[in-house]
Amino acid sequence: MNKTEQLKTFPINRLIVSLSGPAIFAFIISTLNMALDRIFLAKAVGTIALATISIALGIEMLIQAFSQLIASGASSSIAIELGKDNKIGAERMIGNAFILGIIMSVIITIVGCIFIKPILILYGATAESMNYAVPYAFIMILSTIFFTTSQVLNNMVRGMGYSKRATINFVSSLITHAILNAIFLFIFHMGIRAVAVASGIGYLVSCTLAAKFLISNKCVARLHVSCFKLEKITVKRILTVGVSALVMQTTVSVISLVFNHVTNKYGGATGQAAYGSIYTLLMIIYMPIMGLGQGIQSIIGINYGAELNERVKETMLKAIKYATIFAIFMFIVIELFTNPIVLLFGGAKDKVLAEMTSNGMRIVGITISMIGFQIIGASYFQYVGKVKQSVFLSALRQFILLIPFAIILPMFFGISGVFDSFVVADLLSFGVTLFLIVKELKNLNSLINKPIGKFI
Repeated sequence: MNKTEQLKTFPINRLIVSLSGPAIFAFIISTLNMALDRIFLAKAVGTIALATISIALGIEMLIQAFSQLIASGASSSIAIELGKDNKIGAERMIGNAFILGIIMSVIITIVGCIFIKPILILYGATAESMNYAVPYAFIMILSTIFFTTSQVLNNMVRGMGYSKRATINFVSSLITHAILNAIFLFIFHMGIRAVAVASGIGYLVSCTLAAKFLISNKCVARLHVSCFKLEKITVKRILTVGVSALVMQTTVSVISLVFNHVTNKYGGATGQAAYGSIYTLLMIIYMPIMGLGQGIQSIIGINYGAELNERVKETMLKAIKYATIFAIFMFIVIELFTNPIVLLFGGAKDKVLAEMTSNGMRIVGITISMIGFQIIGASYFQYVGKVKQSVFLSALRQFILLIPFAIILPMFFGISGVFDSFVVADLLSFGVTLFLIVKELKNLNSLINKPIGKFI
């Protein structure tokens, strides 16, 4: 039985564990890597390096946004085509997405290198941090082709149901990064450049492994040179389906831009460092949920393409349940262990940073239990090709709600208002997501009772 048939017939719980498990593991390793970067930099360089990483994070998220435009659009479309048993269509998607990724990365690299200083200033770099930010961002931008290709190829591998293979590629990249980072920082004393160089080499390892798998006979749909010619219909579909991922990641980048300026205004470099540490903690929570979401992508996409609506509904509801349980657990962890966590991120050396980070962490943690439902809800609509709902939910929490509140609330509450904005945005977006998911469940139930045709 091939992979596509397994996704149509195997028990949903078994598929979620087998597909989401590796993705969650990869995301956990990724967040630990991110945390180690900050811990190492806090020890080797200091608070200014943490602030610099927070500034560069916005640029990195913008690069990732354009990578995910192609990666998510292609992987979702490939899953639906395989659900229809259209292998040729899936291979066209793979070849076109690969070429689009290369074109996109070249454009980003050229623009980024030319305008590096204005971009850094836009994202909150100050005279104090510029000497650290320029070399870090320059190396990061030069590595764009490896990063983008890795994102595109591994997302397609995962979209076809090869979650373990994508995880092996990803974790190999992270292990490479972690080892080289420690060597470059503590043996060669490369400072903040160490993190950027180690990341670039890690991405190269990941995209090489993914490309090797996609041209092998082990893959149900392969990467062929004959599919490299861009086709208007295929490109349009990839970009249309991927818009929600672009919006989600772009808003994260814009949030970074806004938060860097606001935290610098109300808390200086210490405020930027505190936000960066809290953001890292949030990623430790978000990424396993995103791993769960990535794991169910091929289950939902292929069963949706095959019109197996009962399985689509079951997958969505179980993913929401598991994500919510994890989010509640992490809320308890934050409440119990805030101070020890803060000490790891430079708080042991800087008491002002420790207090600011601790207070912010407790505020942001109030609505953590709601985040799993929101992430899975937005992801679901992308996986079934419902672009409008997916784009709206992706933009709602982060762009429509979070950014305005992050600007307004600090005017009244100072630096704590920055963190209050997360709570307000989560409460409002949770309500809207709940409304749309309940409406979608009614649609699915009507289709299950009348299984002919597709829901809209």
